[in-house]
Amino acid sequence: MDRSLVKKIFGVVAVFVLAGAPLLASAQVDFQGPAPQADESLIGKTIDRIFSFAFGILLVVAGLMILYAAFLYLQGGANEANVTKAKNYILYAVIAIIVAFLSRALVAFINSTILGN
Repeated sequence: MDRSLVKKIFGVVAVFVLAGAPLLASAQVDFQGPAPQADESLIGKTIDRIFSFAFGILLVVAGLMILYAAFLYLQGGANEANVTKAKNYILYAVIAIIVAFLSRALVAFINSTILGN
């Protein structure tokens, strides 16, 4: 089969899927009455859960980055490029940890002041 024909078929299918997906999703909604109001504490808890998950992932990645940098530093020896690369990785990991803690503090501030949790 010709590549241009496959691209055209894929494009047409993608347009129908992207255009039809919202219509299929709206067909599942019951429009009898007003939408229920969101509970503010539920919103705060959901935001806190999302940021807690991202915080954990970020700390794990930063820890792995520090371990990799330590490996590069130990293996660098006379190769100055690897030593510099390792120092940069450690610096970036420390910056990532600081940003993670600052974002955690920001979420706590938003939950306490705006949402009253």
